Amino acid sequence: MKKLLLFFSLFFFLLFFSACNLELPGEIKIEGDVSSSFPANIEIGSLFASLLVDGFDNTGGEISIIPCVNTPYQTYIIYMNLFYDEFDLGGVPSAPVLPSFPGMDIDAGDFTGGYLTLDADKNLINPDKPVTIPLSGLGDTLEGFEFTGHIAKLYFSGSDILEKLSIEITINGESTVIPSKITAGGNPTIENSKSGWTEWGGADSEYNGFNPPSGGFEIEIALDGTDTDVAYRAFIPQGTTLDIQDFKEGEINIEVVIWFPIQLKAVQDDAVIIFPEGALFYENQDLFGRDDPWDDNPTNEYIQSVMLEIQFNNNPFTGGMLIIFNSCHHIPGYNDVCFHTGDPIVFNGYISDYRFIVPVDSEILKKINAPVNWPFTPNFKMAFNQGAIIKLPRIFTAGSLNFTASISYTQNF
Repeated sequence: MKKLLLFFSLFFFLLFFSACNLELPGEIKIEGDVSSSFPANIEIGSLFASLLVDGFDNTGGEISIIPCVNTPYQTYIIYMNLFYDEFDLGGVPSAPVLPSFPGMDIDAGDFTGGYLTLDADKNLINPDKPVTIPLSGLGDTLEGFEFTGHIAKLYFSGSDILEKLSIEITINGESTVIPSKITAGGNPTIENSKSGWTEWGGADSEYNGFNPPSGGFEIEIALDGTDTDVAYRAFIPQGTTLDIQDFKEGEINIEVVIWFPIQLKAVQDDAVIIFPEGALFYENQDLFGRDDPWDDNPTNEYIQSVMLEIQFNNNPFTGGMLIIFNSCHHIPGYNDVCFHTGDPIVFNGYISDYRFIVPVDSEILKKINAPVNWPFTPNFKMAFNQGAIIKLPRIFTAGSLNFTASISYTQNF
């Protein structure tokens, strides 16, 4: 259904048979419009979503992503188990040994009589590298957009020592400190609670809730479609008194949960969303089946213009401007470089409530058929004004492709 050449060939055969006449004149001229429709059943929403989900395949298990199956819009839970460790106090009472955490700068020798009052902040956990949220796969299809509507929560659970710990979260260089319970002074702080990931989530699972998981401490995370670094440290604030028995036995768990709808906000005029390549037309192939720039294209002789309509079950892009352009792909056999040498082919279409409408007039067809513009592999992008909100439905399909071709053909005898 993607290869329009098959469709055009069917047009020609139908026209030729319908024009048969036993008494042929010296010339036959056939003109008119021919229309046809093909079922598409292309899951457009899943193509966009896979650009997001596939990016998590190479995170080494540091981050998980699962779909939310009861939301009207494409929504995911991103889960990061930043830190988990069970610990106990080693050694003997006269020579205790503290547990060892990454980046820890407290030693048992610092204690006097089993107590230590800090004259400066001291790190308990301070990993040397951040965890990266891989958003660039989907972000590469966006220009001038940022994600909106997401909710990020920090969960902090374990033994009583947590009441003496503050957390610093750093997102792409911007830091937020959440004070310990004993130093908060009435300011919001983290309650000792788990996210519940093992009950409602888990790897290779799905989330059945209609809202984000309960509990946790909301944190601000700006997501603009680039890979996002999340660093953290758990530290004991200056002035806090530690008891060596704080380390006797326990656990520490630090988790981040992000409720992540695929919801976009245009932060500039002419913000652009680019369709995933290969969504509607084959990648790395000429639309009219030409194997090289000098291949004959029979459609050049008969077709004057083409109107393509793509019918969707709904359309989140209403209000935008449709732009059709020639993708530049690497063609095997041509030194693996982009072959285009002509001016870029770019023209406008229309977006209605449930349709993309693509008019291809005679001038555009001439450009398409020019050898310098081979291969012609069309793709779509949608431009929006600043402030536009785009929400990707959980079910978003292209149901049919409808074609109308204006044809003019003359046969001399």
